[in-house]
Formats: sequence, C-alpha cells, structure tokens
Amino acid sequence: MNRTSRLLSFAVPLTLAALVCGSASAVAGEVDMRDYIMLDEGMTEAEVLYRLGPYDYETVYSDYYHLPIRKRWAYLPAYGKRGWVTEITFDHRGRIQQIERYRP
Repeated sequence: MNRTSRLLSFAVPLTLAALVCGSASAVAGEVDMRDYIMLDEGMTEAEVLYRLGPYDYETVYSDYYHLPIRKRWAYLPAYGKRGWVTEITFDHRGRIQQIERYRP
C-alpha cells in the first residue's frame, strides 16, 4: 500500500464522520411534545441534555461577583418554521426552576 492510498483510507472516514456529527449538532431544533412532558422541575442540566440534546441559546444571569445565579436555555424551531419555543430556567445548583413553552 503506497502513502497516498493509506492517507485516503484514513482521511475519508474521518471526513465523513465530521460531516455527519457537525450537521447533527449544528441546530438543536424544536422540542417534541413527548420530550417536553418528560421535563419536570428539579431535573438537572445533565438530564435535560440527555433527553433533549444541546440547546440553541443560553443566557446566564450572574451576581456582582460573576457567580451564576440562574441560566436559561432556549430550544428554537428551525429557521422559517412556525413551531414551539421551549425555555428552561435553571437555578444556581443546575436544577430546573421553570419550564415555558410558547409560539413566537
């Protein structure tokens, strides 16, 4: 096996894996109703990430010393699609404090 074929046999699978993983994690998207009803106050950030995947937008509210007081994650519908916006607010311990769902 020459150098070029070894390089191609290694580079092609890595490129395909990067394309597949990159496109899947680019946009979180709208939360399905079956996933939304599984959310409950007191769940941790890790549980939410496991159930819903990565969020589209995060807002962190902090105090005078820059310590996080609460976080808000937003899951938005795809661009140009009229769907549901889901906002999840976490307290300083990383547990769900409030869950909101509305149409923009």
